[in-house]
Amino acid sequence: MRGKQALLIGICAIFAVMLTGSWFIWDEYWSEQADEVGRSETGEVYAQLTLDDGRDVELRYTPRGLVERHQSSKGGAFSRAQLLYGSEELKCKDIVLATHKDTVAAIAGFGLHCPAGNEPDRSMTAVATADDLDDWDVVIGENFGGWKYLRFSPSGKHVRFYIPTLDGTANLHWRFSRGFSQPEGPEDVIPK
Repeated sequence: MRGKQALLIGICAIFAVMLTGSWFIWDEYWSEQADEVGRSETGEVYAQLTLDDGRDVELRYTPRGLVERHQSSKGGAFSRAQLLYGSEELKCKDIVLATHKDTVAAIAGFGLHCPAGNEPDRSMTAVATADDLDDWDVVIGENFGGWKYLRFSPSGKHVRFYIPTLDGTANLHWRFSRGFSQPEGPEDVIPK
């Protein structure tokens, strides 16, 4: 009886050590820095990008808002347009569509007074993985001019959206394992 208890305790201890060690490895892997530029396309109304596997992804401003379409296979038909962000406001800034490895990221802006040269009232940030372009993580920043730049980690599993300012850099992170984080940085810059 004691031998079985000792064996069970030993197995539990080994399992706990393995879990703890794998957690540190896992966290280190997902914490890698996002400094890769990746490939990107920018468009005033429309942006299209070819992924590493040859499929195309496109984003387009429409009267309904920002829609996305993609190919399921290289040279195949485009999917039905899906609405990433619905808005009757006008498009406000160029669409930025970027990719690195199997990750696709986008930035777009909306506002009523954009034709007069004003900054966007709302900014949309979105990320999807190439294996499931039907499922985008989307964040909307209210009363926010939008993220200016984005960078990928070497694996593509981490995307950093950022704005450099005189008071420091404002950041928004997306990680494959966690999705979007809360924005961080100077309070007068980050979206509410």
